[in-house]
Amino acid sequence: ISDGNAGLATTFTAIAHNMVRPGGRIALILPTSSMMAGSYDPVKNQAYSWQRLRNLLHDRYDQIVVVSVAQPAQKDSAFSADSDYADCIVTARRATTARDARLAHFVNLKKRPGTTLEAQETARAIRVAINQTTEIGGHNEICVGDEVVGFVILDKAPSNQKWTGVRVANPTLLERVRKLGGGTLELPQQRETVAVPMTRVRDVGLVGPIARDITETARGPFTKKNGCTAGDEYPMLWNHYHRGGHRQDTMLTCPDSHGIVRDGFESAADQVWGSASNLHINANFRFNANQTVASWTERKSLGGFTWPSLWVANADRAKALCVWLNGTLGMASYWLESNRTQDGRGRTSVTAIPNLPVLDVRVLPPPPRRRGG
Repeated sequence: ISDGNAGLATTFTAIAHNMVRPGGRIALILPTSSMMAGSYDPVKNQAYSWQRLRNLLHDRYDQIVVVSVAQPAQKDSAFSADSDYADCIVTARRATTARDARLAHFVNLKKRPGTTLEAQETARAIRVAINQTTEIGGHNEICVGDEVVGFVILDKAPSNQKWTGVRVANPTLLERVRKLGGGTLELPQQRETVAVPMTRVRDVGLVGPIARDITETARGPFTKKNGCTAGDEYPMLWNHYHRGGHRQDTMLTCPDSHGIVRDGFESAADQVWGSASNLHINANFRFNANQTVASWTERKSLGGFTWPSLWVANADRAKALCVWLNGTLGMASYWLESNRTQDGRGRTSVTAIPNLPVLDVRVLPPPPRRRGG
């Protein structure tokens, strides 16, 4: 299950799997990336990075429990003694029989237990809450005495998908954003739901290449230079900026870099340039600092490390998608699918963006024609 892109934790999981017999149990402390990072490409039928680990748990294990801490600071959500990033505890039993669907109890604590006694009482309370949580989608509070220390939710542990029920403080928000991805919007204090046409990014557009396929740092055909003027032939939107002429606090922004074709790479440069687009998705969004999930460049530009390009055939649909992604519902959908391991940050990748739930802009009516036009 290790492809070299997810660190040693996948290797440790593979070792644990090889050491346990059917009916035996594994217990692992993993980065929360193991639940929220990685992706699956349905075209190539290939799982990447952490998705392979989740698929192993789905295929070969049951009685899965995932414990995480919903603290804003990643160091306060760590279980490992020597890590400053958010962890999760995964326990599971190697299955003795094949099953069509796997379920998992996702435990979200408000804070990490501070003493051994507190940890023991929290573990006891978690077992009680798990035994009470038997319906898919149902959740129960975890109580130590009169204090609510977290909640547990019983959820599907699907193959080839992210397990998004970790580091969540509000189970109602989690439920509503998931239903939105399925086309149903539930608003607070309203009984009636609103139907929203939803789809996945892969159905409405094509995501551009990863950064190393663009620049010479690996195998790319371009040498990247900072800055971009009207005379530069290959503009790029590459970095995060919060000041000057490249402010990204509005949807409309400017390229911040440009590319120069390397000698002998002219054909490859033409192919990569074919992915240039006006629409770009923020692959490294900071909920506590950035203001745009998507940006629009007036000139077609290559998307870089932070802003992969998203090519949509119809310009009006691309603009509508940019607006939707920067609204509350678009940001909520992005939040659900993003890797929330780091403080205030939701990261995604070029391979994961195609699976992002978005408004199905294909069903929107065309804009009205202007008079005389």
